[in-house]
Amino acid sequence: MSDQPTDYTFMQTGFNNVADAVSEADMKKNAISLIVAFSEGAMVTAGKYVAHCKRTAITPEDLKRGMMLEMFLFKKRDNTLEKAEKIKKELFADESDEEDEEIEFADECEEFCESSCKCALCKCMNTIYKRWEKFEPSTPFERIFQKHISNMA
Repeated sequence: MSDQPTDYTFMQTGFNNVADAVSEADMKKNAISLIVAFSEGAMVTAGKYVAHCKRTAITPEDLKRGMMLEMFLFKKRDNTLEKAEKIKKELFADESDEEDEEIEFADECEEFCESSCKCALCKCMNTIYKRWEKFEPSTPFERIFQKHISNMA
């Protein structure tokens, strides 16, 4: 008899292809749901800011500032996980339940201008770049978003 082992179970890869495929799919759905929840928060903030500016459309600069602010608020929101779970159910529900929505786009873009409103939201949005310059991301999510937000035109 040789010294070679006959039981090779110790050489398993540690991956269960069926279980890992489900986990990876769930991870993707969770990531997408969190990104949508993050984006929704940024859009709501940008929309409020635009209303305070007495403008009628969100500009790319409004959205960028809204996303910057959302980086500071996202982890502090009490309902983030519930919101993400709701979004996940809506996004990945049976497609036969979906209705096509028509989206209208403005022919002309409004010029960005800072708000002259003195409320806390407008003050924060007007000065967000000062806070953003000092922001040190603490998670991979924050590092990725910081990079992409900073590169927005």
